[in-house]
Amino acid sequence: LITPNKKEAIELTGLTNFDKDLLNTTLRKISKNFNIKSIVMTQGKDGISHIKSNKINTYPTSISKQVYDVSGAGDTVIATLACGISAKLDLSDSFKLANLAAGIVISKLGTVPIKGEELLEEIEDNSSIKTIKGKNRPIVDETDRARVLCALESIDAVIIFKESTPIKLIKEIKPDVLIKGNDYTPKSVVGANEIKKWKGKLYLVPIVEGKSSSKIISKMK
Repeated sequence: LITPNKKEAIELTGLTNFDKDLLNTTLRKISKNFNIKSIVMTQGKDGISHIKSNKINTYPTSISKQVYDVSGAGDTVIATLACGISAKLDLSDSFKLANLAAGIVISKLGTVPIKGEELLEEIEDNSSIKTIKGKNRPIVDETDRARVLCALESIDAVIIFKESTPIKLIKEIKPDVLIKGNDYTPKSVVGANEIKKWKGKLYLVPIVEGKSSSKIISKMK
């Protein structure tokens, strides 16, 4: 496996001008002729291309953030892919994870490590909210809600879950911290019992009185 960025891939092929189709075709030939199992080409905002002798898969970037510094993004992709492959993750999941990790790195100045406690935000998809709150909800769809959250400096990644509760996701990710509003009790929080198993912590944060989407909708009527 080799991991060039787009500029290095163009130099590798000997092409003088960028032509996406010609570049991909030439890289496939190189993969076949030199028995290279995989060529992983990072392409900045265009994501990652996984090139094999017989096919090409492209993994687009995750929801974009403001770019502060691209230093270390390529190394982050390589390191994350290596971790994913060694952990025997599905290859497509490894690429998606690598894109997410690179997105975190470019949103910060300089080269920075991505810590395990980086904040992961999870939101319900449209169908899940309809089930819970009715056919006229949500007012703001899942993509727009994810974009708003991604614009916050404190948010490093967003996962949209389709189930009625995030319990499956919580068990899989094993977060260090679980946060809910204090209109819940510890016993009523989904995942509260599970997080204790890996010594995680549950925090109930104060909600702002009178601020909710339901009350905003009520005022508009």
